[in-house]
Amino acid sequence: MNQENMTPEIRKLIQLYFEGLTSVEEERRLREALADPSVRGAKADEARAVMSFAAVSPDQSESPTVSRRHPRHLSALLSAAASVAVVGLLCWNFFLREPQTQYMAYIDGRSTEDPEQVMKLINDDLSLLGEASEDVADEIDDNLSAFSSVINNSEL
Repeated sequence: MNQENMTPEIRKLIQLYFEGLTSVEEERRLREALADPSVRGAKADEARAVMSFAAVSPDQSESPTVSRRHPRHLSALLSAAASVAVVGLLCWNFFLREPQTQYMAYIDGRSTEDPEQVMKLINDDLSLLGEASEDVADEIDDNLSAFSSVINNSEL
């Protein structure tokens, strides 16, 4: 069991970090605090993971703003995953329930009840979401591979 053991200052620095509002000095203090293994908790583990990922990112430069982009990037990935989940839930609800007697969609600002047009619109949207999902999965795989290679090289 991972019991939380953080000072209010560390909690506040973690919150500011994920909001992208930390100064370079605050990020340095947070990095030093998280290097202490006695600091425990889910938020501390999450911050360690994100900060260590930011430290080994291939596009990392000396600019302090680069490390602040990663939490937003992570939230964009999570937003995309949530969108795919919502569309999947809607499609599951739409296709697995009793057949609906009425189809309706708005195309170019006009309402249509033609089932073929509505299904084409749904299939097109699902296709775009599938492509976006594949792009997100590829990017996650690339990032995890880079992270893994840095960890493996540091263990040598």
